[in-house]
Parts: sequence; structure tokens; C-alpha cells
Amino acid sequence: PFILLDIGCSGGISPFWRVFEPSLIARGIDPVVPECERLNAKEDNLNIRYLPRFVGLPEDHPFVQRRGRREPWGGNPWNRLSSKTAFEFLQSTTRKEDKLAILNDWQTSGLTDLKTKLQVDVLIKEEKLSELDFIKVDVDGYDLDVILSGEEVTRCSPVLGYTLEVN
Repeated sequence: PFILLDIGCSGGISPFWRVFEPSLIARGIDPVVPECERLNAKEDNLNIRYLPRFVGLPEDHPFVQRRGRREPWGGNPWNRLSSKTAFEFLQSTTRKEDKLAILNDWQTSGLTDLKTKLQVDVLIKEEKLSELDFIKVDVDGYDLDVILSGEEVTRCSPVLGYTLEVN
């Protein structure tokens, strides 16, 4: 099997990964509970499940301690990108009930409890995915926290690589 961990899976596992079916085993992780419920309800592949969780580092991790109260997205170029203008246009022309699907409005959309935040290493053990092949990360700022939370699995498993969506 090809085993994928998709952290920040709003919208579902990309068709890009479906090329590995029927051997694809995947877990999509997203903090928006209704989105995970929607994705699980429409998923045909029994080896793919969506879990409503936050993934990252515990507050006592040295990396988090060194960062202190600073947000992880310092230097974000968002205000200089054409994406910002497109986002604002879509936001002004989209019905409220459609915003989650179109604009990824996760901050106001039924989030799971932040206290359930897990490290990738713990999640892999819970889901019995020790032969993990690939990790996709799209968490809008805390990407490095997610990567560092999977140090053990990256070192000990046959992880082939990561893909990151960052600004």
C-alpha cells in the first residue's frame, strides 16, 4: 500500500493521490468537524478516513518555548499577493453558507477542541500507520510545528517525503 497523511485536508484528499488507488491508505486531518463529517460521508474508499484534529507541538516543546508568544507567520507576504484580492472578491460575492467550501473559512466553522492537538508521531501510532510513505501539510502557519511533531516517524519510517503548501 501507499500510505498518506494529509494534514489540512479541507476539500478532501487531492485527486493527485488517488492515482495510488486501490492501494492507497490515507488519513485526512482537519480541525473543522463538519468538513471531516462531510468528507467521511462522501468517501468511497474504505481505506481513507478524515479525522477532526489539530496537529502540532505541545506547549512545553523547546521549539514552542523559543518562539514564545510570537505567531509563526512573521514575514507573510499575503498583503502583496494577488491571492488576497481574489479572496476578498470571492468573500464579497459568496453566500455565507458556501464560504467554507469556497474560501476555507475554517476559523468560524465548528472547530474541534484545541486540547485534542496531537503530534504526528502519536497520530501515526494511534492509526497504526507505521509504514507511512508521504506527509502533506497545509496548516496556514504552523507548518514547522507539524513537521517537528513527526520527527520520530520521519527518522524511523520509510517516509519518502513531505509536500507543504505555504505562502
